[in-house]
Amino acid sequence: MTEDRNDEGRMPDGQRVPLPLKLFGALCVLGGLASLGDLVPVAVSLVQGLGGAGYRTASVAIFAALMAVLAASAVLFVFLGVRLLLNRRKHAAATANTLAALTVLSIIGTLMLFGLSAHHIGYLVQLVILIAVTSYLDPSLAEERAAAQAAQDGQGAAPRRAAPGRRG
Repeated sequence: MTEDRNDEGRMPDGQRVPLPLKLFGALCVLGGLASLGDLVPVAVSLVQGLGGAGYRTASVAIFAALMAVLAASAVLFVFLGVRLLLNRRKHAAATANTLAALTVLSIIGTLMLFGLSAHHIGYLVQLVILIAVTSYLDPSLAEERAAAQAAQDGQGAAPRRAAPGRRG
């Protein structure tokens, strides 16, 4: 059972992106744009610091890789936010998956450069939210939920059975 979607990934009229996801989309756009703006002075200070030769080569390489990961994350957050705001799910799940991987790389990079800090809590929250968004937007999971809902609606007033391993 596949859902009808047009070429842009828009869902049929009755199936829109829920309001909490649209709010998350707006926050993605704002956060992505703010992150891009924050990366400019950091990149300038790195270039200035390279002139003083006060950094080790490994640190510079890790920092440059981290800057690339953060810039790519910022651009993809804007892309994901626009897709959610315009109710276009096509590529949104893949973008959220990519952002989750980039978040893990960001965690590793900041751990190597700065050690463990409270800053990593934000990355972990971001990772959990991205995994939840991915699971909601994934087309195969959406089809499974629709099939389960149709089966449940077909049962009428039959009592619901608890999933294995859960108490009902």
